Amino acid sequence: MKRLLSLTCLLTIFFLAKADTYVIDPVPNSYLHNNIGLQYEKDGYYYAAIEEFKIAILLNPHSASAGSYYNNLGRMYLIARRYDLAGPCFQKAIKINSNFIEFYQNLIKTYKAQRKLSYALNNYIKTVKNNPTNSQAWLTLGLIYREMKNNDKALDCFDKFLEIEPNLYMSVDVRNIIKAMDKRKKKIIIEPL
Repeated sequence: MKRLLSLTCLLTIFFLAKADTYVIDPVPNSYLHNNIGLQYEKDGYYYAAIEEFKIAILLNPHSASAGSYYNNLGRMYLIARRYDLAGPCFQKAIKINSNFIEFYQNLIKTYKAQRKLSYALNNYIKTVKNNPTNSQAWLTLGLIYREMKNNDKALDCFDKFLEIEPNLYMSVDVRNIIKAMDKRKKKIIIEPL
């Protein structure tokens, strides 16, 4: 009898209690996991950071912020010397959100670490020959030439990029790179005198 009364009370409470629903919103959770990954990176826990960035990407893979998540993941792979995994992350970051020069620069660092700058150079030369209005290819080509210390060709590519995309947010960064390269060039010319 006591069991029956207990069971009846439990069932009554179960049916009368309002069921709470918890909505899991992936956007703030992806942001949170990205920030946790950044903290792990700061603390030197790179593999933990990798996992947090992966979770951030899984939670929100198609937003503009996913470009930053992929970039962060790629940076950790660079630190871990997993260049085979870093390169695709930077390419994906650029594909999702092509407005940050850091993504392109990290891709060039990956090519350099893999000793594939010449290979990448040839691919981007073919790309701009086939599609001369591809501003991303001109920018990447300029960054490759700059990394290879071929400043004249790098400046030509940056100028072509600015001709195609004069008003992009990233164009300011490209202009700053050009100014820095011009200052360095003047310094080199002045020093031998």
